[in-house]
Amino acid sequence: MKTEAEFLQFYNEILKKKIDDMESLRKSSLRNYSIFIWVVLILFVSVMGYSYMNNKPGDIVVPIIFFGPMGLLIFLFTASSIKSKYRNTFKKEVVGAMIKFFDERLVYTPDKGIASQAIIISNLFFDIDEAGGSDYTEGQLGETFIQFSKIRTSKSGFTGIFMIASFNKYFNGHYIVLPRKYAGTDSFFNKTLHKIESEIPAPIVLENPDFEKEFAAFGSDEIEGRYILTPAFMEKMLDFQSKIDNDLYMSFVRSRLFIAFGTSVDDMFEPGLSGETTLGDVERWGEQLQLAIGIVEEFGLNTRIWSKR
Repeated sequence: MKTEAEFLQFYNEILKKKIDDMESLRKSSLRNYSIFIWVVLILFVSVMGYSYMNNKPGDIVVPIIFFGPMGLLIFLFTASSIKSKYRNTFKKEVVGAMIKFFDERLVYTPDKGIASQAIIISNLFFDIDEAGGSDYTEGQLGETFIQFSKIRTSKSGFTGIFMIASFNKYFNGHYIVLPRKYAGTDSFFNKTLHKIESEIPAPIVLENPDFEKEFAAFGSDEIEGRYILTPAFMEKMLDFQSKIDNDLYMSFVRSRLFIAFGTSVDDMFEPGLSGETTLGDVERWGEQLQLAIGIVEEFGLNTRIWSKR
């Protein structure tokens, strides 16, 4: 795990120079964006004024109907292109460098996200048809292969990081651990359980009052579920939740561990065109990255004392 002092040194020696270089691109992109908007406004006012002066007032509706949608599409496409060019360049240079700082073995793809099918397999969210993802990262960390990206879901309202990791125990069933507040009888989870094609998992009672207060566990076999959710693992979950200070979801399916946790950083990895990226911004992003990458160590996933068939 990287320390705060190591990150600050990395920022001063490498990251600040990259952000300063991006600042020139940001200012030129913002200038082009502003010029484009002014040109569009002047053209619009000129066309409407000309139409009004040379036609009957009702005739102004005709050019609006015919050329309005086309003009709007051109405007949206051009404005989006200006922002995207800066955003993509920034992510490759700055966020990519941050991920390599935390672990050289990781590969970062900013415009890709975790596959929707993988999120469906996890059984953690049920509105994946409208989910969006970005900032995909993957790599082999010791014995454990991990993948993670930002995701958002439209109906359940989740925004955060979704991760897949190879698990160090073999198991046959599937198991889900949710925040207790989302597992009541009127919860989104219970209302949509019928959408799961496999057998509906039954509640699992675990002998940890603190864990039971925070989480609800469901699974296909209570004995195997306790084999996975050991007292030590439950303590690790509680500790990790206190670190993220947000919702934590887990499932165990096909000998893989699926993790989703909400983030308190709404603009994570998203540079703003209107303002400079600060040390505070990258520190907040770095904290979330360290949490995601540190999951392998946090949960002891590289420990292979149990055989996997």
